[in-house]
Amino acid sequence: MQLKIAALLANEILILWNGKSMLVPALYRDNTTYVPVWYVMQLLHQTGVQSTWTGRFWYVQSTSQPNLENIHPGTGTASIYLDGVLVQNVTPAVTLAVTNEPSTTFMAISPVAQLLSRLGLQSNWNGTLWTVTPLNQ
Repeated sequence: MQLKIAALLANEILILWNGKSMLVPALYRDNTTYVPVWYVMQLLHQTGVQSTWTGRFWYVQSTSQPNLENIHPGTGTASIYLDGVLVQNVTPAVTLAVTNEPSTTFMAISPVAQLLSRLGLQSNWNGTLWTVTPLNQ
């Protein structure tokens, strides 16, 4: 399993996961790239990781023993919980719905990468490419 995200346009990134590609929306704000929570949830689901997004809380249930050491949640208006433990507070970016589509919540890559690391996934973001692989590969 490998996840790569390359910055293509000012509003899209390409995700390559296990040979499959997905073009997803992205936001760029204050020199930070934001990815949609929903798309990350779908990719995690492929690894067996279940999660629920309530609009303010992201509850993630790991499939094995996650790393829950050195937790410093910080501040923010949304929270990420891993196996019931608060691991990160974030300030998300939300796009408002302009039609009948629901709004989309985006989170900065950094706290998402920290979550992936706690789940046993190695993550590297160099500003144009995000590579995520299991630690055992």
